[in-house]
Amino acid sequence: RSLSVYMANTIPVELDKLSTKLLLRILDKYLEKHSFGSPVEQQAFNETYTKLKVALFELTFMDGNE
Repeated sequence: RSLSVYMANTIPVELDKLSTKLLLRILDKYLEKHSFGSPVEQQAFNETYTKLKVALFELTFMDGNE
């Protein structure tokens, strides 16, 4: 199963559970090594990360798996 993630002024992207997990791991690694230049960048990162976490939760719930 896949879930669509929508953000303002963007194109829709369909992600499956594995792809969502991969993107979250990439964002975790990015955050470990980089700092944000502005509060706007930090907010955009946080919103993206939160939406991916919610999508992963929903995909997990739809699958009935952990």
